[in-house]
Amino acid sequence: MLLRPVLLGMLALLPTAGADAAGPDAAAAEKLLRAIYAPYIGVHADESAPPDFMRDKKFQDNYEPSLAALVKEHSALEDKLGEPLGLETDIFAHGQDWDIKKVDVAVHPGAPDRAAATVSFVSADQPDSVDFDLVWDKGRWRIVDLYWKDQDWSFRRQLVDDIKEAKTELAHPTPGGD
Repeated sequence: MLLRPVLLGMLALLPTAGADAAGPDAAAAEKLLRAIYAPYIGVHADESAPPDFMRDKKFQDNYEPSLAALVKEHSALEDKLGEPLGLETDIFAHGQDWDIKKVDVAVHPGAPDRAAATVSFVSADQPDSVDFDLVWDKGRWRIVDLYWKDQDWSFRRQLVDDIKEAKTELAHPTPGGD
């Protein structure tokens, strides 16, 4: 008889379905990335306006907190300078023009709260892909960084470099602009 209350007590310690029972899984990471790419599929760049990945507050929830802070600082500096900083392309479509018919998402789980993923697509008849580092944060996957395979480029590094350059410009403005 004593065994039954002990078992019931142990069961009470298990997470419930309403809580974060599944935890971080590949399906949830894939769902995030497919949602990000949905506005790009089946429309040309000039026909679509995907969420502004730099200024849309709802979209910024997709970034882990330190990346979101860099995005906000970058945008604030652009406003202060009155001109765009070095980032003038769509990071997810990997360019200013796109014609994406479909995307393939491959998620590679890492540590319990980390994953890497690759989104592959063909845009304007050219194969392309974007790699992601993801972290499980506050019950959902968030983007830590993203990379373009054909270049030594990282979104986070671009933001840091642009912010550094903008702060230098603000501290030591060049007469007459550039």
